[in-house]
Amino acid sequence: MIRTVVVAAVVLLLAQPGAAQSDRATISGTVTDTSGAAVPNALVEATSAQTGLHRTTNSTASGTYRLAGLPIGTYNLKVSKTGFRATAFDNIVLTVGEERTMDARLEIGSISQSIEVNASAEAVNRSSAEVSGVIGSEQIRDMPSDGRDWSSLMALAPGAIDDGGSDQHSIRFNGNSRDDNNFTFDGVDASGVQEGPQKSDARLNISLEAIAEFRVSTSVYTAESGSSAGAQVNVVSKTGTNQFHGGVFEFFRNEDLDSRSPFDPKRLPPFKMNQFGGSFGGPIRRNRTFFFTTYEGLRQELGSTRIATVPSAAVRAQVLAASPQLTSVINLYPVGQTPINANANQYSTTGLNIAHEDSGMIRVDHRFTDSTNAYIRYNTDAVDKTAPNGALGAHDVAVWTLNSETTSAIGVHAWPTVLRASS
Repeated sequence: MIRTVVVAAVVLLLAQPGAAQSDRATISGTVTDTSGAAVPNALVEATSAQTGLHRTTNSTASGTYRLAGLPIGTYNLKVSKTGFRATAFDNIVLTVGEERTMDARLEIGSISQSIEVNASAEAVNRSSAEVSGVIGSEQIRDMPSDGRDWSSLMALAPGAIDDGGSDQHSIRFNGNSRDDNNFTFDGVDASGVQEGPQKSDARLNISLEAIAEFRVSTSVYTAESGSSAGAQVNVVSKTGTNQFHGGVFEFFRNEDLDSRSPFDPKRLPPFKMNQFGGSFGGPIRRNRTFFFTTYEGLRQELGSTRIATVPSAAVRAQVLAASPQLTSVINLYPVGQTPINANANQYSTTGLNIAHEDSGMIRVDHRFTDSTNAYIRYNTDAVDKTAPNGALGAHDVAVWTLNSETTSAIGVHAWPTVLRASS
């Protein structure tokens, strides 16, 4: 943590504004009068009631304006100029990576007068030809997912092909390979969540509880996110606001809720899985500094039917008669229950898959000025897993600790995600 703070301080001193930020949103448009003529030098103001963020710009000589690098959330937009009535757009919801077009038409009148417009969802993206889908906070919260795996919701994006797996490595897009998908977390490359040995052992490396929303761009995306040929998956973490908010949860599964496979005995193997945790966030200093923290735990004991082929009684007797010194070796094989042929029996048993996982995140956001913002985020995921390997007593044991430290200054993500694994 000391190293993280030192690096954050250095980044804040050296960072420069970033032009392309895949985890942010943009409002742009054109300001005209009632005749359709461009209105230059109009004041455009965007305000977030959730965090108090206030961003301004002026329209150009051609009447266009652009407010880039806005955090996701709900905004009010006001366009004004002396000699015209102000136009205000309320409740503009910005999603991750969105390019929102809001055109303003100003009428002659006093600047103290205003016209209020309720913003509605755009039917067509007028700024980009990108094919993409946003999985929002309501979908993340309300839609069922096996094991609370956020990546299973990627199947809702256009062009998705799901092979029925249980992690982010099982979905591909538009005929591309699964390895062509690229992942970012708050704009920082996080493709390690689908590569390396950890993909088969860690389930909460990006906890569902820590995600505000994510965008899956499947084709015709812009250059800043085109680091691979497949889908560009941009995940955004939750942040604090001016209101304290949080919650707790627990999900469970057991053998009473599962169906029997063709290889299971009449009585299902034991199964107990609990996923639990919570989140809490709010202001440290209203309109200036915010925090958000999450914890999610997984406890699983899953019994699975394991089948092996073992020597028959006749083979055992032949080995012992011919080579008594092999008694200790032949006795390592359990006695089978079902004859296959004269030489082999089938042996069935229950193997126990035990998994303990603890995932957490803490994020602190601070706004120095309306144009200078920074945050520090720390994630950790500790996995302890034991899984049966076959029916004859072998086990795979894995112990993983995955940590990621990210510092962002003025929208520039300058401290890359770090994954540390030990086994």
